[in-house]
Amino acid sequence: MGIATSYVSRRSMRGDNGAYIDTPQWCEFLLTTLVQKWVDGSPNYGVALKYETGTKSSVILCSYEFGADYRSYFTINYDDPLQSGIYMIYSQYFGASSPKIIDTTGGNVGYSPNDVEIQTWSTTTDELVGTRSMRAQLYKITRLSNGYYTIRPMTNSALGFTASGNGVKAANGIGASDSGAPSAYLWKILNRSSSSVYTFQNKSTGKYISISSTNTSGEAVQLIDSSSDSKAQWRVLQYTGSTESMRDVKVFLQNSHIVPMGSTFDLSTILNNCYYYSHIIGDNGLPVTVSAEAYDGQSSSIAYISGSSLIGYANKAGLVSLKIQFGNGSSPIVKKFSIYFQPPNDTYFYLQNVRLSNGLQYGFVQPHASNTNVIKSEISFSPEQAWQLERYGSNTQYYLIKNVSTGQYLTSPSTTTVDTIVSMSNILPYVTNGGTTQPDPRQLWKIEDAPSGSGGKTLKSQYMINSGENLCLAVRSSDNVLLQGDYVNNTSYLDEFNVLFFGNEVVYQRSHPYDPDDFHEESYNSTLNHLSRHYDDFMLVHKTVPITYDKAITLAENSKITIFCGHAGPSSFYVGYYDMSSSRPSSSLKLGILYNTDLYNNGVAQADLSGVDIIIFAGCEAAGSVTSGYNLADSARRAGAKVSIGWTAKTNSELFDWIDYFFEHLHAGNTVSSAKTYADEKMEYPSSQTSEIYGNSSFKLS
Repeated sequence: MGIATSYVSRRSMRGDNGAYIDTPQWCEFLLTTLVQKWVDGSPNYGVALKYETGTKSSVILCSYEFGADYRSYFTINYDDPLQSGIYMIYSQYFGASSPKIIDTTGGNVGYSPNDVEIQTWSTTTDELVGTRSMRAQLYKITRLSNGYYTIRPMTNSALGFTASGNGVKAANGIGASDSGAPSAYLWKILNRSSSSVYTFQNKSTGKYISISSTNTSGEAVQLIDSSSDSKAQWRVLQYTGSTESMRDVKVFLQNSHIVPMGSTFDLSTILNNCYYYSHIIGDNGLPVTVSAEAYDGQSSSIAYISGSSLIGYANKAGLVSLKIQFGNGSSPIVKKFSIYFQPPNDTYFYLQNVRLSNGLQYGFVQPHASNTNVIKSEISFSPEQAWQLERYGSNTQYYLIKNVSTGQYLTSPSTTTVDTIVSMSNILPYVTNGGTTQPDPRQLWKIEDAPSGSGGKTLKSQYMINSGENLCLAVRSSDNVLLQGDYVNNTSYLDEFNVLFFGNEVVYQRSHPYDPDDFHEESYNSTLNHLSRHYDDFMLVHKTVPITYDKAITLAENSKITIFCGHAGPSSFYVGYYDMSSSRPSSSLKLGILYNTDLYNNGVAQADLSGVDIIIFAGCEAAGSVTSGYNLADSARRAGAKVSIGWTAKTNSELFDWIDYFFEHLHAGNTVSSAKTYADEKMEYPSSQTSEIYGNSSFKLS
């Protein structure tokens, strides 16, 4: 193989430079350009010293074996490699005054989904400063021990840059550990000059990230073969601003956190919607620990969760808070969100006396001491108020009725005497009836529609029915104790009960009003009565029950009717209880704020409200104007709700009455539009008449 005719460096070796045999001198050749070509992939054939002119016989060159003095050698001066940190990556291919920046979410501080395409976006020159905090254009770059780098978007650092065809995507195949990242997620970042110009070469493909030849924001970056192409050369600017907002977790609830009771569930599928981003190098990936808690912060027996495998088991029905610890650093981030463990249909229920219910709010049955009492208080969602139906046989109308808390069964007395107390007991010995072994007739109950037409039910034990007497479960008005009595078809309703199966077809939530006396209780209960003619199960969330924004979304996603009552603005709703004497909720309750972007953001539904018939945001300006995006009511409609309603003005507690009039008219068979007009006309205050409908104004209740 011959020697190339072109040279990479030329120097003169002459005596007039002071170089003589007795006084040798050094002669240096600059080979940086040639070595860079080798690094970039050109063949390495070494170098040769080629004589051009002069008296070559007078030139003496010392070989490596000559000794320590004046033997030939290479000096390689490496630039400092790019250090791990948070960087903006930008190109000046289209001019230094209008650079294009690598971007993940189109210039917005959004949260990157998996497999998002990497693009470039415009910015202005004055934004290229070290205090820039546009997270969508910031990337966590980590240098590994093998000299390669990983690149993670700060909008979701569970993702990593990876080669994808002729482009680049941010995807979750990188895993939680940078050191274990596949080769497609590894990049060689090389400094091409002293002016901090870098190339980004993918280890798997050997190709370089390049800006598109079109000067348009939103154009995807490309992968090309040559690093010498100026479109493949990038500058980096390190983020030196505050890290206070650069480490957090965003939980998307697009998938319903509803798990059938008695089943196992894989939390990793739910956590696909949890995006963790961190400025701490190497602090990435899935949570460290997961545990289930009750809403008072105590350990919960409703669910068991293995923190190592992320596999859980739903022991009981109910709502629990999942406590998730993210990050491997010394200060992990702890987040909570709710999972509802749904019981089998027609299995778990609340038993409520019609006479004492005052709508659907009071009069729930629970064990008390040696008797079974009707509790004249708000629903507590406690196991003491929960009951379970156990059907006896496949062809029978009788059930065992067991209390979830005590495990004991509702038991009628062994007498036909009226006003004898109904008690609780363990399962009684089975008896033989007609040659068949069955539960004791005192613990077998038949549930039927009440003849009065109230919508309530009568409960009769098999023992009562066999007696030939018209006996049924009833309430003693003097002390609210359950007993057996003669059924009386009148308006007392002491012997009729609502059987409210667990579920949340209707969710009616109210946070703390300005003044507890402002709460229009009669309207509230009247609304529930209207809805009870159309829907079977209810979740009544009162001011005494803590609620966070994720719980609110979970309930709404799985309801037909959702009513939020509380303080609001065009872009936020205070679903959690807080002290109105404070201008802002305490830090521990900020999760009680539901934002419009929790429902719909950047053209993407963040919640699935496609099963919702009507959602109402009864609060100030929930349908008001916003500077960007969409107000709460409009966001809910865009997230799939058939009908969403809010108010454009500041309102007051009269909205409880508006809701009652609205559902009264809707219950009568009218459209949403007609019901809105009817309710508006009933209001005393003009601000209460500013309701706005988003969605299908012709919708009717079935």
